Amino acid sequence: MVFKVEGEFKESIDFIKSLHHREEWRITALVAPDCDALCSLHIIKASLFDKFMIPFKLVPVNGETSLENALENAARTAEGNNVFMLFNCGGSVDLVDVMEYAKFDDSNLFCVFDSARPIHLNNVNAENIWVFVDGTTKRKVEEKFPQTTTEDTSSDLAADDDDDELRNEPSRKKRRTNKQVKQAEEQYYSCNYWAKSTSCITFGIAREYYEHKSPHVLWWAAIGLTEQYLLQKINFHSYNNFRAELEGVATRLNQQHQQPRPAAEQQSSLALLAEAGDTSYERRGCVLITEDCRAPLLRHWCLFESMWHSQFFASAMDLYSTDQGKTKLDTLLSKVGVTALERYKQYVHLDGIVLSKFMNGVKTTYEDAIIRTFSFSLEYSSYGASDAVLAVNALLERPPPFGEIMANRNHDTTLQESQNDQQQQQLQDEIAGLTASCWKENFYLACNALSFKPNQMKAYKEGIELALDQQQCLVRLCETVLHNSYITIYTKYMRCRIPKETDKKDLMLIANPVVLKRMAVFLLDVFNRQGGAQRRRVNSNNKSSRNATRPLVVECFDHRRAEWLVVAAQPPTSSLKSEFGVWFESAAAGIKPSPCRFDGFDRTVVYVVENLMERFVESLHEVVDFSA
Repeated sequence: MVFKVEGEFKESIDFIKSLHHREEWRITALVAPDCDALCSLHIIKASLFDKFMIPFKLVPVNGETSLENALENAARTAEGNNVFMLFNCGGSVDLVDVMEYAKFDDSNLFCVFDSARPIHLNNVNAENIWVFVDGTTKRKVEEKFPQTTTEDTSSDLAADDDDDELRNEPSRKKRRTNKQVKQAEEQYYSCNYWAKSTSCITFGIAREYYEHKSPHVLWWAAIGLTEQYLLQKINFHSYNNFRAELEGVATRLNQQHQQPRPAAEQQSSLALLAEAGDTSYERRGCVLITEDCRAPLLRHWCLFESMWHSQFFASAMDLYSTDQGKTKLDTLLSKVGVTALERYKQYVHLDGIVLSKFMNGVKTTYEDAIIRTFSFSLEYSSYGASDAVLAVNALLERPPPFGEIMANRNHDTTLQESQNDQQQQQLQDEIAGLTASCWKENFYLACNALSFKPNQMKAYKEGIELALDQQQCLVRLCETVLHNSYITIYTKYMRCRIPKETDKKDLMLIANPVVLKRMAVFLLDVFNRQGGAQRRRVNSNNKSSRNATRPLVVECFDHRRAEWLVVAAQPPTSSLKSEFGVWFESAAAGIKPSPCRFDGFDRTVVYVVENLMERFVESLHEVVDFSA
């Protein structure tokens, strides 16, 4: 098993670095369009590629098909051997099969950095695939498969059949072992979940390989970790453990880089740095350990709006179940000492005393409302880790330029009644082409915004503005869902369909995997914590509807692709292991032609053809009911 864990990183990176000096070797970074993967790329770039002046090629990939095409193109144009570094795009994929498809031989090296679980066992058993993981993942796999591998299992099964025919003396012990391994594999692949963030793994490489003194590397690791918690990929306990590791590094790093105080107040800090002979960009950065309120984009909003659009306060205060929600929020702010004028002021214009009073008052009323996190101080500005996550994800899912035109189309006249079939098909092809090219443009824009360089702050600010729009849209739709009882409770899961008649401007913002997943998590939290009053208003097909701690499936129509986007989210109280990846595949397998397209590396996200949606829902219901 070729796992690379902490303590083995330096030797592995030394080997990769040595390959750079050989002319026949090339390094290619394959990166998924998600915040954690982009943070990992920046960490490896700063700590390895930039430090040792190693050239590399960056290739974004947004799904298995995209990964196969990228590797096939690399094989076709290769002028030697390759080192492929895969960030959140290869762990759960059978890379051995992909290598055969792309006609790669074993001389090419694949380095996999992926937080998605389970890791495909063929990747673990291949000698030319290195999987960089935390010690927990390695231990779990070795405990489940201590003596055998996937390849050995298949060959042993075949050998058993031959031996039975030739000798007529079957080895019961061997068959029993093979059966146990097969059952272990079925259980191993039955759930999807996430482990330690890829950015934290790559940060471990940066620390182990050499003592990195750049606060930017630590900041990227903090953003990647925060993304996992915000998207509910890990629970609060895991978040606290990983955060504590980064906090220790931040404390030591800030002590080493303590900024000298100005000799004269009238002198600017830039002038002082120039006198000291240090004008470097990184010298100005500092990662701070902070306590933040669980209110999204608080630094870019007023107190009232941020709290109204907060998942925590919406669920804790039952804001959306009645028309008195805003009155409740005004009462809370008055109770903690925030005046009517102050609660509608922009956060950046509030006095420090007001903010301190607000934080203390909220913490007294709702202890869980305050969470320890990270911020980044740079050039007199402060950036929050959660703000950075939302901004980067918003840029990655930025609507295409034609979104405004499509949003204004009348839903009742699909594309236009006056157009013939050929014109409609031509328009759909143009839309599909624009959608396909737009995600790469968004990828590079988000990648640049994460650098936090002065010349890239315009992109970051654009991400913040788009994130504000997404959050407002998300809350509007959540209110609509709860008020109109769009949630249906079944025996083992809940289902919510956002009507196709919803305003298309809202659908353009929400019909994206990450933001729709956030909406599903938002709905689950609000629905589960609001209590029986709201649950009685929800449609129910089962007498046990009061026990609403079930997963939630949310369906939203994507007008750009003319497909339904379906996502599944686990309740916050669960282990966050989801069986819906397997259930979605099983439901699709029972329908011919296949109605589904798994356009990404998250198996709990699927696109369904419009005219086959009802059949898919029926098939899914049967699969879930049949499961144990």
